[in-house]
Amino acid sequence: MDERTVALSDAVAALRLSEARLRAILDSAFDVIVTVDEAQTIVQVNRAATAMFGITEEAFVGMSITHLMPERFRARHGADLTAFGRGDQQRRSMGRSREV
Repeated sequence: MDERTVALSDAVAALRLSEARLRAILDSAFDVIVTVDEAQTIVQVNRAATAMFGITEEAFVGMSITHLMPERFRARHGADLTAFGRGDQQRRSMGRSREV
């Protein structure tokens, strides 16, 4: 193997280890964690999310985050995203913690 191949192999191994650590952290959390991309498409969830919603991780990935919101909050969410994108809003509290 040449030096470049060894470096690439080491980088791939490090990435896999990092992904495994992240997965372990996510799945050890009792709270639901749902990660979305810039289009608000779900890219990752933890075990708590699959247990709460009764949806497999495979079914979650690619789904719009709005599918998890009550209908009455969907329009507001879109407006908040637009304001955030324009820079009008730096952060917004997602609400008080409550039992679900």
